[in-house]
Amino acid sequence: IGGGTQQDRNAPVVFRADEIEYDDQLALTIARGHVEISQNGQVLLADTVSYNQRTDTITASGNVSLSQPTGEIVFADFIELRDSMNEAFAKNVRMLLNDRSRLAANTARRTNGNRTELKRGVYSPCDLCREDPSAPPMWQLKAREIDHDKEQQLVEFRDSVMEIDGWPVFY
Repeated sequence: IGGGTQQDRNAPVVFRADEIEYDDQLALTIARGHVEISQNGQVLLADTVSYNQRTDTITASGNVSLSQPTGEIVFADFIELRDSMNEAFAKNVRMLLNDRSRLAANTARRTNGNRTELKRGVYSPCDLCREDPSAPPMWQLKAREIDHDKEQQLVEFRDSVMEIDGWPVFY
């Protein structure tokens, strides 16, 4: 999910929200309403964000977007980030990649800041039709599983189908 680059843990964090609540016993901070957190060029926006200091875990829900310094933007219904955002899990993921191509999946999991696994994903470099955005793109790849290894610059599609104008033409 996103860039997953090496990051400076001591870099300043910009944090803003309409409402902030802290539970000292649970070491839990909850921010609600127009939440914005940025560090190392990454910007997390959401309706609600919680941070557990004991587990160093951030969870975000409601209109979640995570912008990367590379220009990629990840949108999700729910996202959980650990280990300075190098480990992540997200539900109902949509990505706008830096080359303007698009990727969507039911779930995404990033490990070690390098490997991303997407389940039931769809990829297309095509823009949607302006007259009918609900129409299928010119071409797209659908797959049961998509694995991306950033270090090796390798993307693998498993159980995939290529569609042209919404018609499956290649399995």
